[in-house]
Amino acid sequence: MLTDTGGFAFPRPASIGNNYLTGETGVVVDPHNGMTLRDYFAGQAIIAYHADGNYSNSEDVANWCYQLADKMLELGKL
Repeated sequence: MLTDTGGFAFPRPASIGNNYLTGETGVVVDPHNGMTLRDYFAGQAIIAYHADGNYSNSEDVANWCYQLADKMLELGKL
């Protein structure tokens, strides 16, 4: 298994914005790292996997998706 996750896919820095839950405006919005690039790639792979009509047990599908995500991260460094 690859230990390098590729960093964060959709990080959001702290900023001043609106709190849509409380209605406050001009408040500090907490930063969030988002998912890792590896998780994003695996999520995209599962869409492709099922689009081809492939259905297996969940462990096989997850293994395939993360193997593909790891390969994408590996090849992205070339």
